[in-house]
Amino acid sequence: VFNVVTNYFQDWFWGGFVFRIFNAEFFFGLFVAHALRCWPIRMPMTYFLVGAVLFLTAGTYESWGPLHPAEWPPLHLAYATGAAMALYGLVGLENANRLKLPALASILGEASYSIYLLHVIFIMIMQKVFLIFRQWIILVDTMVFLVVVVLAVSGGVIFSRVVEQPMLKRLRTLLLPKNKSRPA
Repeated sequence: VFNVVTNYFQDWFWGGFVFRIFNAEFFFGLFVAHALRCWPIRMPMTYFLVGAVLFLTAGTYESWGPLHPAEWPPLHLAYATGAAMALYGLVGLENANRLKLPALASILGEASYSIYLLHVIFIMIMQKVFLIFRQWIILVDTMVFLVVVVLAVSGGVIFSRVVEQPMLKRLRTLLLPKNKSRPA
């Protein structure tokens, strides 16, 4: 926060890596996890709606508002706060059995970390493939985008099911005591 406000560290390592505004967003996730364990969720729909509106407002402002630097702190804090509030509210709704997720949402949620880690790699590979195909056939940009998204997400889901989830299951059996169940 000190560096975001003062821009004191301007070198690549401290300013551009360690104290970058994106890293502050990680702490919003930690706070949500802590809040979910420690405090009862009152008015989860309110948290969700306010968070979703704040997040979407930040996106609208970024798209159609005045131009700001790429990592303008107020915008990132609005995104992070909105996402954290919406997530907190959604978990509250789910815990109160007021939210029924389709199977696809559960699959994507379970694979979200693999999708996050691998989507850029899949996109870079597909970019090379589409550049080759573009020599022989006309590719519509919208269709290419949709195919890339579906393949990148599918690749992440497959990786999650084949590598991540079996590895996590194995690690749990090795590291967790036999009489303790996995935390929710």
